Amino acid sequence: MNIDKFNFKKLRLLRKFNGYTQEEFSNLLGISQSAYARLESGYTHSWESHLKRITELLNVSPDYFFTNDEPMNDRRISKYERELREK
Repeated sequence: MNIDKFNFKKLRLLRKFNGYTQEEFSNLLGISQSAYARLESGYTHSWESHLKRITELLNVSPDYFFTNDEPMNDRRISKYERELREK
């Protein structure tokens, strides 16, 4: 995995899709909301130390965040992925 290819938009998309606010998700990761906001915006690489927990909470493989084209089985996610590509 090339750490520079981490797709932060997918992280935000899946967090929202799973119904978590930034504050709720940051609490689950054991970090502050402001630290999580920087992580989700791509301003820090601290996500590396949280990747395992992130994938557990969002029920995806780590590879999901390093590709732009990996389809997911859930049609609702696919809809969100299409919207993501259009932005």
